[in-house]
Amino acid sequence: MTTVPIKEKAETKVFIVEDDPTIHMHLEFMLKNKGYLVVGSAANSNDAIESIRVTNPDLILMDVSIEGELDGIDTALIIKEEFGKPVVFITSFFDENTIARAKIATPYGYLIKPVSPKDLYIAIDICLYNHSMETQLKENEEWFYTSLGSISDGIITIDKDEKIKFINQSAEKLLGHTNSMIGEFLNTVYNPIREKVDAVDMSTEYLFLNQQKDNIYLPQKDGTKVFLEETVRPIQENRTGNTLGKIIVFKDISKRLYLEHKIVIRLRYEIGVSNFSKVLLSPFTNLETLNTSFRDLLSFLNMTRVSYSNISEIGYETYFSVNEETVANDTIPLSIGYPDDFKLYLQDSVDILRSNNLLFGNLNSFPEQLRTTISFRGIKSFILIPIFYQHSLDGFVFFEDTMQVRDWPEEDLQIFRIIGDLISTFIERTRNENLIKNHRDYLEKLVEEKTSELQNTVKLAQAANIAKSEFLANMSHELRTPLNSIIGFSKLIRLPEEFNKEQEFLGYINSAGNHLLKLVNDILDISKMESGKMLIVKANFQLYDSLLNSILIMMPQATKKNMKILQPEKLDIQFYGDEKRIRQVFINFLSNAIKFTGENGLIEIILKNTGDYVEISFRDTGVGISIEHQKFIFDKFYQVGQIMYSENEGTGLGLSISKHIVETHGGLILLDSEPGKGSTFTIRLPLKV
Repeated sequence: MTTVPIKEKAETKVFIVEDDPTIHMHLEFMLKNKGYLVVGSAANSNDAIESIRVTNPDLILMDVSIEGELDGIDTALIIKEEFGKPVVFITSFFDENTIARAKIATPYGYLIKPVSPKDLYIAIDICLYNHSMETQLKENEEWFYTSLGSISDGIITIDKDEKIKFINQSAEKLLGHTNSMIGEFLNTVYNPIREKVDAVDMSTEYLFLNQQKDNIYLPQKDGTKVFLEETVRPIQENRTGNTLGKIIVFKDISKRLYLEHKIVIRLRYEIGVSNFSKVLLSPFTNLETLNTSFRDLLSFLNMTRVSYSNISEIGYETYFSVNEETVANDTIPLSIGYPDDFKLYLQDSVDILRSNNLLFGNLNSFPEQLRTTISFRGIKSFILIPIFYQHSLDGFVFFEDTMQVRDWPEEDLQIFRIIGDLISTFIERTRNENLIKNHRDYLEKLVEEKTSELQNTVKLAQAANIAKSEFLANMSHELRTPLNSIIGFSKLIRLPEEFNKEQEFLGYINSAGNHLLKLVNDILDISKMESGKMLIVKANFQLYDSLLNSILIMMPQATKKNMKILQPEKLDIQFYGDEKRIRQVFINFLSNAIKFTGENGLIEIILKNTGDYVEISFRDTGVGISIEHQKFIFDKFYQVGQIMYSENEGTGLGLSISKHIVETHGGLILLDSEPGKGSTFTIRLPLKV
């Protein structure tokens, strides 16, 4: 935006319209004497207009009373309309009628004859200055209104009477108006509906905390709503601070609200499935806890009722029996059992379920003969998930929604497929555990009854233990499949950058999946160890480099707790062993030291070479271990943290696995600890094979 400069006198072109030759000569003399450039003159209206069109002056001195049909005022009006040039009137006198007409022409000054040089020069300077300011103001207005008109947000300005002074094209488009609305009252043009609604506050640490907020929307003719985000600000006079009007800025946020709604629903699903998977994969879960977790899952999925049914076939007949049924809350009635017509519908759909396909739909997609039954149960949407045991269809889980008609997009179906896989894994694990329990009970009873055949009983127990280890190894592999799905899905999801809190919840899902995967790997290691199948691949490697690499891996965990790790002095030690397993031992001891040492703690690692063996000590300033617990610290599934410090998670297998690896290399582990003063674990490995 530029400022219009005021020309120098030598550059200022003046045109004189005066029918008195004497006055004309006097005016021209005064102008030239001051350095102004007189580019022309005329005595009547017609000659003046034609000459001004050719000479293009900067200023016109106009006698009010000139020759011809049009006087100076009428001529000035034509000049203003056609050329936009500033005019200064010259007259001998003004009556009231002449003054009223002169105001219409909006002259930039008045000079009374006879005109003195001083009055003439002052009038010209003021005229040129005012015209320059007016030109700049018009240009600024053009910039302003063009800018407002190009903004995608709707903009309306109103005066104190709430009449529209300006409205841009975006506002007209959003409001659906084509005619000019300038001068109309605001409420006849823009009057959105405002209502208080419950909404999810995504800015808080609690994802599903309901808040009250205003919904602003414009109802459309087709019944839809255009949701708006609105800002209203007063327009105030700078000098007095008086309110002149208001500016209203609004934009269509319907798409944004739709995307936010989809993301919230998706996160609810992901978190619900994550919590559900933790319960199902827990070794302490039974049918009673499963029923509770089902209720929690219903709230995350916004479903009403869920039931688990078994399928059995006798001859050519298929039978369905409801095993468990759960509702979202106590106000919803249970509906154990299915009517006969619904059983027929299920029988016709068994082949679909057997093919591991989901059966889903809404009230409109049910067969006509089922409408009465479905309406009686209040179902608006449903989905059936097949459940398999040992690769055969064992039953199905039936989710019912009595609140909304769902379209069932593919991403929702994928969530329910994962739920089906988790339940199938749980059913298979539970039944296999029951088989193992029954087998163990049988062995115990056999030992009591066959005390005289102790040797044979021991062999049977050993065989059972090996069978258990192999079963755990196989089950660990089977558990990896759903875990990898959970971890994979949580990594694949990509959210817009502004959704930081939602991205944090996806991190929780991924972290929980990785934690469960580590537990499965520990179980797999202990199973291999018990069955004698743990493979040890030995080769020469630098022990110090392996230890340093382990420290670097665990450093982020220590940094989170503001802990300091003192690294050992570098020693050139060639060791013959399995580097991967030795590193696993180092990481286990570092992990335990970090876990049981509080904020701002210290971990010191000491490396010694005695010639016959090497010692690696891990000394921490943590909670320490009492004498009574030190006796069992290396036993399988024994957790000091579970007894003393319940917030520390784990399987109790890390130290047992580490002890086995060290002993496999011909070494041993020493422990020196005192409650409240920390612990020192020392690994002693022989250097001579």
